[in-house]
Amino acid sequence: MGEADRQKSAQMSTYDPKRTWRETFDLHSIGLVGNPQGGDMQRRKRILVVEDQPDSRRIIRDMLAHTDYEVTEVENGEEALAAIAKQRPDLILMDVQLPVMDGYTATRRIKADPALRSIPIIAVTSYALDGEAKVAKAAGCDDYVPKPYSPRELLAKIRQHLS
Repeated sequence: MGEADRQKSAQMSTYDPKRTWRETFDLHSIGLVGNPQGGDMQRRKRILVVEDQPDSRRIIRDMLAHTDYEVTEVENGEEALAAIAKQRPDLILMDVQLPVMDGYTATRRIKADPALRSIPIIAVTSYALDGEAKVAKAAGCDDYVPKPYSPRELLAKIRQHLS
């Protein structure tokens, strides 16, 4: 690997809020988005982002802006349940610490509904304590990503659950 390749690799693995997502990642080259010419006529996959912190929502929004996913954002578990009733998402990115209704309570309610339990839920949380992944699984989350996270890792998990 030459010096230019090492620099490009370092750029692709580091999030810098001063750079746009497109400048940070070439999503097409790493296989995380489809044909840029739009040859795929299937419905876009819907992702519901449940996050109360505006900065965290912006990071996820920027990360997903250049993908083929349709993104809806809400700020708490109660709003998540209302959004799901309006339009069923294909995947949910769920923060845990939320006002009104926390992410684990919302997840348990979603998974208790036979019509919704197949929706994959990825807990994306700053709770990075030992055993937190087990708590997330016990609540019904299908996966767990601690903050701060690697955007590449989160995108790979999204893609894995939507494939």
